[in-house]
Amino acid sequence: MLPFRVVLGRQQTGSLGVPHYLGVDVGTSAVKAILVDDGQNAVAEADVPLKVSRPHDLWSEQDPEAWWQAVQEAVEQLRATNASAFADIRGIGLSGQMHGAVLLDELRVDLHRAWSATTHALQRLRDNPIAAGEEYARIRDIADPGLRPKLTFDRAEDAAAPYIATGVRPAIAILREQGVNGQVEMAAAFDRAAELCAQLLRAHTEGFTVADFRDAAHNTGRRVNLPYPDCSVLVSDCRDLDVINTLDGFNLQTRISIPFDGAIDPNTVSSKTVFLVSLGSTRGKQ
Repeated sequence: MLPFRVVLGRQQTGSLGVPHYLGVDVGTSAVKAILVDDGQNAVAEADVPLKVSRPHDLWSEQDPEAWWQAVQEAVEQLRATNASAFADIRGIGLSGQMHGAVLLDELRVDLHRAWSATTHALQRLRDNPIAAGEEYARIRDIADPGLRPKLTFDRAEDAAAPYIATGVRPAIAILREQGVNGQVEMAAAFDRAAELCAQLLRAHTEGFTVADFRDAAHNTGRRVNLPYPDCSVLVSDCRDLDVINTLDGFNLQTRISIPFDGAIDPNTVSSKTVFLVSLGSTRGKQ
């Protein structure tokens, strides 16, 4: 079975043709193909049924070669009936069935390189081409185990404990994850999360809370009530505040004091040595 590949969109100059796009869905019951124009209007569709083999109870099997033959047949039907539109295809989208296993008799590195070919082409255009080439060449190494993190701390310990209330911020490295978002987007997400936490802190310390005894979840009888920005501009921020403003407003005295009979080493403070015990609701009879 040949590996599916995404065809990169191409820019045409001097062409009067309307851009079209091809979508192919390999489902369990059929392979469906659709041709749409630049306005996302359906131009033509093709449907080639697939057979499911059930040699034993609770078994469901299909021949991958049948998928490939059905894809070719569905695409050919669209080509035969819409030759002019087919000639102006600018890109192809693929989707396939989930929760299945396909056993292959080819080397993992060969399949990995075929799968990553489009990503490599995009990386060469978007990122450093030398670095993209090195990353793509690494796939040839059969002995490469891939990413295998080695922790330098005990996961059972509270790694954040030594930094709490000290003003020290541990260094954080944001690496680009293979996917849609790059390191810039990830950094922006972390920054946004920090800002939301800061807003909650301001709600506690600056009194951005209101009395609310209607919701039993508010143990203190108050809830967060942060002011809204211009929601016509900052739509996402307002949606976040819609959620935040349903949270418990806490108490005006939010800090916890734990007295000791002498000096202690902050490094010995962890979730194993200092912990809180829930006494239930402060409003109900729990």
